[in-house]
Amino acid sequence: MTQHPTDRPETPRSEPEILPPGAEPRGRAENPFGGHARGETVFVTVDREGRTRYATFKPPGPFSIALGVVVIGLIAAAILFVALGFVLFWVPVIAIVIAGLAFSGYLRGAWRSLTGR
Repeated sequence: MTQHPTDRPETPRSEPEILPPGAEPRGRAENPFGGHARGETVFVTVDREGRTRYATFKPPGPFSIALGVVVIGLIAAAILFVALGFVLFWVPVIAIVIAGLAFSGYLRGAWRSLTGR
């Protein structure tokens, strides 16, 4: 089947409601959360069957922000400790390898002086 383009635009399913700042929304009874308080954000979606869904999101408070900063700090400290532990593990290993190479050079020189070569 081919679709024929129409010359007229599709009419919207509902009229958008534009609220001035600080105004209360109309139709509080339709909102299952009982409207929204100042500082909250409400998202309204309409699915394909025409059902309206509401989601209310509150901005984080000072306690939530402080808790988030503490959690991020703990994660950063754990990553730092793992990285430092990795580096500090390899420092003695490299020191032992260098000491072993220096000692083998000393033994080679002593062996040559004993054998006369």
